Amino acid sequence: MTSRAEVPAVAKMPVDPSPTPRTPRRTGPAPWTKVLIAVLLASTGVLGWITYDRSVWQPEQARQAASNLQTVAVTTADLGASTEASGVVTAVRKVNLSPNMASRIERLFIREGERIEAGQLVAEMESDELRAKLNQALSQQKAAGAQLEAARANTQVAIGRRTRHEPLLKSGAISLELMEELRNAERQAKINVDGAAAKLDEARYQIQQSEAALRNTKVFAPFAGIITRQFAQEGQFVTPTTSASEQDGATSTSIAELSSGLEVVAKIPEASLTEIVPGQKVEVTTDAFPKDVFQGRVKMVSPRAVTENEVNSFPVAVEIETGLRKLKPAMNVQVRFLAEPILGALVVPLAALTTGENNTKGVLRLQPGGGIEFVPVTVGRVSGEQVQVIQGLQQGERVLLSAPPADVQIPGYVRQK
Repeated sequence: MTSRAEVPAVAKMPVDPSPTPRTPRRTGPAPWTKVLIAVLLASTGVLGWITYDRSVWQPEQARQAASNLQTVAVTTADLGASTEASGVVTAVRKVNLSPNMASRIERLFIREGERIEAGQLVAEMESDELRAKLNQALSQQKAAGAQLEAARANTQVAIGRRTRHEPLLKSGAISLELMEELRNAERQAKINVDGAAAKLDEARYQIQQSEAALRNTKVFAPFAGIITRQFAQEGQFVTPTTSASEQDGATSTSIAELSSGLEVVAKIPEASLTEIVPGQKVEVTTDAFPKDVFQGRVKMVSPRAVTENEVNSFPVAVEIETGLRKLKPAMNVQVRFLAEPILGALVVPLAALTTGENNTKGVLRLQPGGGIEFVPVTVGRVSGEQVQVIQGLQQGERVLLSAPPADVQIPGYVRQK
């Protein structure tokens, strides 16, 4: 018989009398919740990177950029003279001497560069025609006077005749017609007196006109001064115009230019006007006398601005105290206005000033962390290359002297084109 292979006996495991435990229920978040949480975490990471980029990377970029820019510290200094300007020497009083009517110069009594006194005779114009008119008027006056005397005498005769005949009319010795003739003769005599008197008045008026015209043939100096320019010579014909006494003359409109006194007129920028006051000391220099410094004082600040090349400036008149013998009219000079010094003023270079929104003056300040910010400032006196900062900065802060990089955005700053 075929023998079966013996099957080894399988050991039986002891049976655990306790019941089989069930799978516990899921108490954590569902799978879709995990997805949502993952998305939120990813978004938070992105926002965090953006925040980091804006708060760390940009200042870092600005810091690196600022390290290559030129900066300067806000310091203190004593500010003295704050304003310098160019000016021109002009006459205090100036007038072009001209006759009152067109005429030819008969005699000239002045020459260029001569000093004359007020009321001095400058020139005489031709007057032959005017003298002839005066003589004619004098003759008419004489004739009118004789006519008036005769008319008055005739009137007295007519009055006497009428007076003597009035009693005869009452007695009937003369007729009424004869009496009317006597009365008419008296009235006519009085009319003749009035006519002769009118002719005499007309002759006197003509005499006054001729004498005034003759006086106008003489040109006198209205004030004492120097003949700074001579425009005409004896024998030249002069035809004055309305503006001949104010503008530069010529041989056809004026005889000469009379000037009195010297002053300097300088044009001050609008921004520096607050530093100029009447009585302020002034130093005047010129290339003609490079070693001389002339003294003066502010006499007047014009209340009205003048505009040249779209730039407003104010004319300032400076009274010259020294150098009157050296300075000449129309000479170009440099004017330095001396102001009371400001001790310990907070200053920055003029080159540090820039413009912000709405034309606000300010500077670009370097932040402690390395960033750049625009800071509005209130400026005061300007002295040379420095400007006083009244408000907006503190000593020791650093400001930019050069423009920031084009890729750095600074709020409130308007990049110059």
